Amino acid sequence: MRILKIIKPGILLILMIFCGSMYAQLPQGITFQAIARNSSGNPMSNTNLQIRLSIIDSAQGGTTVYQELRAVQTNTQGVFSFEIGVNPNYVTIGNFSAINWTSGKKYLKIDYDPTNTFTFSLTLGTVEFSSVPYVFTASGVTYIDPSGAQNGNILTYSSSAGKFQPVTNPNLNYNAGTGISISGNTISNTGDLSNSNELQTLSISNDTIFLSDGGFVKIPVSNTSYSPILIALPATEIQLYSVKMNGTINPRGLITQAMIQWGTSTNFEDTILITPPPISGVTTYSFSIPVTLNAGTNYYYRIKAANAAGTSLSNNISFSTPFLITENIQSVTHNSAISGGEIGSDGGYPITARGVCWSVTPLPTIQNNFTDDGTGTGGFSSYITGLTPGTTYYLRAYATNSQGTMYGNELTFTTSLIGSSFQGGIIAYIYQPGDIGYISGETHGIIAAPSDQSTSSSWGCAGTAIGNTSTALGSGMANTSSIVNGCADLFSAARICSDLVLNGYSDWYLPSRDELSLLYANKEAIGGLGGYAYWSSSEGDSNNAWGVIFDGWNSGAQSNDLKDFQINVRAIRSF
Repeated sequence: MRILKIIKPGILLILMIFCGSMYAQLPQGITFQAIARNSSGNPMSNTNLQIRLSIIDSAQGGTTVYQELRAVQTNTQGVFSFEIGVNPNYVTIGNFSAINWTSGKKYLKIDYDPTNTFTFSLTLGTVEFSSVPYVFTASGVTYIDPSGAQNGNILTYSSSAGKFQPVTNPNLNYNAGTGISISGNTISNTGDLSNSNELQTLSISNDTIFLSDGGFVKIPVSNTSYSPILIALPATEIQLYSVKMNGTINPRGLITQAMIQWGTSTNFEDTILITPPPISGVTTYSFSIPVTLNAGTNYYYRIKAANAAGTSLSNNISFSTPFLITENIQSVTHNSAISGGEIGSDGGYPITARGVCWSVTPLPTIQNNFTDDGTGTGGFSSYITGLTPGTTYYLRAYATNSQGTMYGNELTFTTSLIGSSFQGGIIAYIYQPGDIGYISGETHGIIAAPSDQSTSSSWGCAGTAIGNTSTALGSGMANTSSIVNGCADLFSAARICSDLVLNGYSDWYLPSRDELSLLYANKEAIGGLGGYAYWSSSEGDSNNAWGVIFDGWNSGAQSNDLKDFQINVRAIRSF
């Protein structure tokens, strides 16, 4: 028994290999049994695997005298087994019954294909056959008869006797040739004693290996050819009227023509040529071909390919196109969203109602919440209102006819908190990781006053440098305090916000430049933000301060304006 382990991210395979004769006469086979486990040590139950087994002659890295490919499935305990040399899926090198088990050691190399596409990118290891099964070698044993043997005799095969027998050595004297000397039982080199001139450089060109000191070797070309290896993969991007059919083709070194055969049954009524035709080489070719279909229909497909060695058929794939699909969700706010659906077929019974339904739990039905968006097949749009801010919803399109109500695929979305009323105002921004004020696992942000505090206010203290203000997010409150303490102007934008008591809260302040830009970015959700521009609490210099333009051709721009300009003021607070 041999145990091999290979660890790959997410996979642990443990193979226990038992080798032995399974047959008393030809054809012969060797039992191979293995257990496949995942990286947690649990059996990989009922799993499809592809392995390649190679029998190597003489030494590890030696000549492969036989090779076969296997596609197997584990049982519920992760175990699979078969007989090497008996009914393989593919034989790619040699003939099992032609292996010369009496000539040198034999090794078994095991390769694994984690992608199940017969590409075998992963080697599990190489093990030596500890002993050759008797049935493989017994027929080749020749009997040796030592009767009457004496010192100096040699063994000679007698075809008439059918065995080796000792005979007197006809010549115990050896003559040394040029460059060789014999002394007693020692043979020595007396010719070329240099080691350096034995080294030569090898080069290769096309099918020939050349030696630097002359001579060459032609690389033999295999006359064995194989039909293509085909794998049909599951369909993707399944829509009402279209799908992508997928698969892989390995031409196995020969020019190969390939097609998809498909239809509403396994008779495969239609075909599509796979481009580019023809395919050649030894690299596996992957394809994904879009096909136009009918809604609400069951389909089947497979791959068919042929080369000079023969024709191959892949496995079959089945899928169904839907009657109804749910459209992507768009324009999500704190209390609304837009979705819809498309009905490809009514199944012969007119659609009397259609729309979307939603709930805070999966698989919503029209018993929960729903829209009514007309009748008939085709596409429709649904406007959903009355949602709760910061809540995750599940949504499906529905269609009703006399046979009942059917539902489309389920989608999920989460309403925003921005734009919802909270703590005296409207949430204008939620702090994100990296923001000052962000706390992991908690929700914090900026609240805007629900309306403007002024539509014509100056920044205040023109000609006076306040200093100590910042443009950054999170600096508005400190900026406002510095302005109020450094500027006696009772009607400055900063003092208007600092003195504000609104909806039970008195901690309002004038936003910094970057905080004001966030109000602009979410002005539609906040509402009521109009007019040319708004003041921030960020000073430019003694005569200028920063604002943000909210309306006009330069809308959204940050502007450094004179402090005595009369523009809008909107207070904020943080939570």
